[in-house]
Amino acid sequence: MSKPVADVTIVLTCHNEGEMIATNLKEIRKQVKLLDRTFSYVLVDDGSTDGSVEILKGLEADDVSLIQISPNRGRGFAVSQGIRSAQSKFVGFIDPDLEIPLMSLWPCLNCLENGADIATVTRIYKFRLRDPIRYVLSVGYDYIVDSMLSTGGIDTEAGCKFFNRESILSILDEVEDERWFWDTEVIVRSTRAGLRIETVPVAMVRNPEHPTSVRIVRDTLRYCRSLVGLWRKLP
Repeated sequence: MSKPVADVTIVLTCHNEGEMIATNLKEIRKQVKLLDRTFSYVLVDDGSTDGSVEILKGLEADDVSLIQISPNRGRGFAVSQGIRSAQSKFVGFIDPDLEIPLMSLWPCLNCLENGADIATVTRIYKFRLRDPIRYVLSVGYDYIVDSMLSTGGIDTEAGCKFFNRESILSILDEVEDERWFWDTEVIVRSTRAGLRIETVPVAMVRNPEHPTSVRIVRDTLRYCRSLVGLWRKLP
């Protein structure tokens, strides 16, 4: 007998983060019980080398499936694979460190049910003197993307995006970047395709227990190269 199709599929990607995902999957399950919807989960291991795969295998259940990618391809590729494997009408991802509050799921899903093709969050950070560079880069990046590619000021890099699966599949076929620039490219191509994108503002507080993996100089230069490359390709 085939399994019933859930209303919503949540994709969680992993690269050497198995223990964190095991902990946070429990938290997600606990919180979504408050919603009048059924959920399934796709865990995508993106070439972990630390034993995370065994942890994720132990999480498999009727509502939890596992995709293994080897070698590492990048977070964007992993999310795409998870979306493609889903069967539900709505599918999306939230970064597994749960820095973005899970309460964001409520309004995002409501946006989709009201006809949006994509629902994403806009992160609102309190300016802190001890972290001015990252604050300025984040705000500046959104401004540059909007100026070059007319995204309407969307926070393209926010790690919480949900989609009408049918609407987003054709966009995924066009996306070239497999890593962190994937988020920007998905939003830009969706905007150009005329998809309806709704945003949900979320107040954010950085979690010091999960330091960022972003390397400011290297990643800023890489993002700028990717952005210019995309700008040149699009009409």
